[in-house]
Amino acid sequence: MNSWIKKTAILLTYSLTLSSLVPFASGFAQSSTMMVSNSSPVINNAGFETLGSGSEIPGWTYYWSPLTDEYSISITDSKSYEGNYALKMVDGGPKSLGLISSSVPVTEGISYVTSVKTWLEQGSVAMIVYYYNADNKEISNSRSSLSSVSSDWLDFTHESVAPAGAVTAKIMLYSGAAGYSTAYFDHMTVSASTAADIPVAFGDPIDLGAATKTVKTSGAAMANGEVYFATNGTPSTFYALDASTGEVIYSSPVQGVNTVYGVAAGSDGNVYISGVENGMLYRYSPAAKTLESVGVNPSEKLVWDLAATSDGKIYGATYPNSKIFEYDIASNQFRDLGSVREDVMYARGIGVTEQYIYVGVGNPAYLYKIDRQTGEQSEVKLPNSGDNDMIADIWSYNGKLFVRSGATTLFILDEETEEVLQSLPWPSPTRFDSMISPPSPLDRDLVYFRNVVNSELVTYNTATNEIIPLEGVVLPNSTVRAYDWVTPQTGHKAGKTLLAMVTEKLEYVLFDPEDRSVETIMPEIEAEGIDIQSMEMGPEGKLYMGGFHTALSIFNPVSNAYELQERVFPQIEGIGFLNDKVYFGTYGGAVIYRYDPSQPYKKDVNPSLAFNIEDGQSRPFAFASGDDQLFIGTIADYGLVKGALTMYDEPTDTWTTIPDIVENQSVMSVAYKDGLVYGGTTIHGGGGSTPAASEAKMFIFDPKAKSKVKEFSPAIPGMTSHQLIGDLKEGPDGLLWGVTWGKTASGTTVYSVFAMDAASQVIKKSKLLYPNTPSGSTWRPYFLRFGDDGLLYTTVGRTLTVINPETMDSQKIADSVNLMTLAEDGGIYYAEGSHLKKLPIALKEVALNLDESLLTVGDQAQLVLSGTLFNGKSADLAKASINYKSSDEGIITVSDSATIQAIGAGRAELQATVVLNGITVLSNLVVVEVRATAEQLTEKLQQEFNLRLASGEILKPLANQLENSLKQTEHQLLKKHTTQVIHHLEKFTRDLADPKMNDYIVPAAKEALLLQAAELLNILNQQLDS
Repeated sequence: MNSWIKKTAILLTYSLTLSSLVPFASGFAQSSTMMVSNSSPVINNAGFETLGSGSEIPGWTYYWSPLTDEYSISITDSKSYEGNYALKMVDGGPKSLGLISSSVPVTEGISYVTSVKTWLEQGSVAMIVYYYNADNKEISNSRSSLSSVSSDWLDFTHESVAPAGAVTAKIMLYSGAAGYSTAYFDHMTVSASTAADIPVAFGDPIDLGAATKTVKTSGAAMANGEVYFATNGTPSTFYALDASTGEVIYSSPVQGVNTVYGVAAGSDGNVYISGVENGMLYRYSPAAKTLESVGVNPSEKLVWDLAATSDGKIYGATYPNSKIFEYDIASNQFRDLGSVREDVMYARGIGVTEQYIYVGVGNPAYLYKIDRQTGEQSEVKLPNSGDNDMIADIWSYNGKLFVRSGATTLFILDEETEEVLQSLPWPSPTRFDSMISPPSPLDRDLVYFRNVVNSELVTYNTATNEIIPLEGVVLPNSTVRAYDWVTPQTGHKAGKTLLAMVTEKLEYVLFDPEDRSVETIMPEIEAEGIDIQSMEMGPEGKLYMGGFHTALSIFNPVSNAYELQERVFPQIEGIGFLNDKVYFGTYGGAVIYRYDPSQPYKKDVNPSLAFNIEDGQSRPFAFASGDDQLFIGTIADYGLVKGALTMYDEPTDTWTTIPDIVENQSVMSVAYKDGLVYGGTTIHGGGGSTPAASEAKMFIFDPKAKSKVKEFSPAIPGMTSHQLIGDLKEGPDGLLWGVTWGKTASGTTVYSVFAMDAASQVIKKSKLLYPNTPSGSTWRPYFLRFGDDGLLYTTVGRTLTVINPETMDSQKIADSVNLMTLAEDGGIYYAEGSHLKKLPIALKEVALNLDESLLTVGDQAQLVLSGTLFNGKSADLAKASINYKSSDEGIITVSDSATIQAIGAGRAELQATVVLNGITVLSNLVVVEVRATAEQLTEKLQQEFNLRLASGEILKPLANQLENSLKQTEHQLLKKHTTQVIHHLEKFTRDLADPKMNDYIVPAAKEALLLQAAELLNILNQQLDS
């Protein structure tokens, strides 16, 4: 993900009246005061007026589904926007199809707007722009979607920035597998966007490395005497370990996958995994030690769980339509088995027996069994069936069904009668932590699990229905991801039957049932970067970040280093600040932690637990503070839609939660201004929920009265409804700024950035942006950051966009940006997967200075170089590549440390070439004049005299007088008697200038000697003065 800057950046070419600036070819993204010149590409057969033979469409190629009556793409004369023809696309079911243009030339760094006239009769369609490098390899792609059914032609547009290295692009008109659609297309254009009047420019991105790291897995399995799992990371890494020793046998990155829950050992001896990103099923061969893809499942891309049967099938549970799929190992074929229940989104867990597939779904919670032969489906009743919960994992051992609900609730059922034999719900003192072991080879009636309350190992007897804790057998305080029984062949436990476990923190644990000993092995698994989930700049200038699933990091921009990279910390959704303290809002119960930056970090101590919001809340994304109070907006828990506003009053140390502050909506953004809290909502609740409201709202809350003052929908010109409102931020102009995503009167989705007078709620200015662009996350705010350059930087549209608040001119800087904040120097920190990157402000000019421009041979001096960024701030040239050059190194040389050395008499020009973050700038010229020393000039004068004398140009008696004066000059110079040197040199000059001596010297010789003597006298007099 976030492939928009993975290789480099976007072009900015600008020019100044100063000749010092060298245009650069690969800066990041830009908006500049100068127009970027770029011609607009021309699409072959853009109006579909050129007809081909049969189904051929000249200039275009087909994608994916074979064309049938139900899936067709054709040129039609039944409708057209202009000319005689248009393109008609019919998607008649759960497959995808598309049409791809021929290549068009593009220039890296330029923002392109692609537009096509579209008449959408049903369903939804997408436009995808693919960018390619010179080797015709895809670099990145971005898309817009249209779901506004119309009875006329609409403008379907998409704006994207050509990434670094891009030389061509292709545009695909596409209908996905999610449903049915019928659409007409005509008159496609691609135009290069004109740069807005926004005075900012950027250099190449700086990669600051993986910010959030962890050693963790979300799913594992054991078989073949080996342990299998994939670490959470960007990308994930698949591992195979020796089940007896924990030694790493094999590892390989799983490209395109960050998290893997589904791991299952197939009947063929191979291991199958699938992640939550791409729907791909991978197969690991222990024999060949290879990992390969067997294909994409036909159901859905997010796979929660896998289960394997003894007869060669792999089953998977998916999201967001609670579908399951089957993969037949022998035939290498997939089957989509459809949705288990259409009104729920999560098929969260799956288990299989010879006869049945058991599927757990969520929000609300249900357990179903499906007959593998007939396909007949029936519900298995649980104590919490229909409740707001999730059924996650199912196992069948010894005629018993073990069913996990939520995180730690366990139900044990008789498989035949479906009677519930045991319930271990929260807050039972004995609760399991998500996994059940297979029956023990030493006693087939016993299965084991870890008690999440105290980490003790617990047994369940399937014959007697007894749960017995093994007192004193304490496991690591970490969730177990897989169990199996192993018999080591070597070592001190050779030949013994041991219960092996692998935890989410990748501790490998061996339990000996005979002596009740526990051995923990830490495999050599390197910490891997995981996607950055949250990012905020603290008031003390440090950058705080949380990772997806786990991790906490602190980056110090001054030292340019990470001060902390804690691997294990709850998933941080949002970060707030109050009176020099940092507050982390974490996923799962909306737990808030407080961190004191003035004190050392200490696990479980600093940060410390500040408050557990609970109350049906899950994700605290929104934070604001003021007047000793902290305000937090939360997204509802799974299956729920009622969010909340929570406030903390520091002087009284009290927390107050106002649930459902806007009915049936979650709180996406909060701002504090003039003693009031302003909030924005999302109509979307927790995972698996269905919106109950149709219009997102803003609200005003009085923290003193602890009551809602007002609730309203912002009246944005051009928009008729909002589904998401946030971020909200007070601007330097005193207005309340915000971002919304919603629809226009025609039904087109669109974003807006607006500024409101908070007191009257009147919209003072607004701009609509990025029509047909999806909302992305329906929980995370679109951040607003005001720079001290007077510009507004935002992630509206999940892009990086800069706006001039005065004119509302805007410029897209890059696609696919979810998290960003501003650096002190005006640069932009942003997240790209697990990596923290910085987009630096471009270097505008450099000044070269030298205090003394007149030197004497042998002198040294120090050049001083300073730089100015495009925003007027000083540049840190310590990180620049600097090359100094002298026009004549026979006169002046310059070292890498900017020290100049006067070598010989004359005049030379000095200049610096500075490269900072990919930007090359030339300094001004510094002219330095170098004089010879008195000794050198005396020697030169003596040589000139000797030459003239030998040629007969000087005659006696003048020759004798001059020769005597020169001898005295040299003599006194050796003694360092400058006054006497001057005295004799002046006599030399007087004798030369005496008109009576004109008959004894040629005029040319007289002139040459007088000039050299004058130069020497000048040097001597300066020495005397100093």
